[in-house]
Amino acid sequence: MRQLRIEKFFVYWGQDIFPNVTPLECGRMYRVDFSKDFIGREALLEQKKAGIHKRFVQLLVQNHDLDSDPWPQGGELIYRYGAPVGRTTSAAYGYTLGCQV
Repeated sequence: MRQLRIEKFFVYWGQDIFPNVTPLECGRMYRVDFSKDFIGREALLEQKKAGIHKRFVQLLVQNHDLDSDPWPQGGELIYRYGAPVGRTTSAAYGYTLGCQV
């Protein structure tokens, strides 16, 4: 079941997202109703206007040798051009996608 959750990009509270992660950062703005008043509404509108600096995304790991490469478990650093740019929160083999997610 864990693999399916990760393949479907269903976040897990306390592992993937925490209280300091906003709906903008984790791609869940479709769940926010700005026509109603709520705690944090103004801060979220300000963040939306200013733009976000971190984002929760799903990565597909291609060309991963399942026999010799280490399997990510969550918590590993993600590098781009040799510099760390993020960290994994969850990882699993996606059986329907045919790669590490």
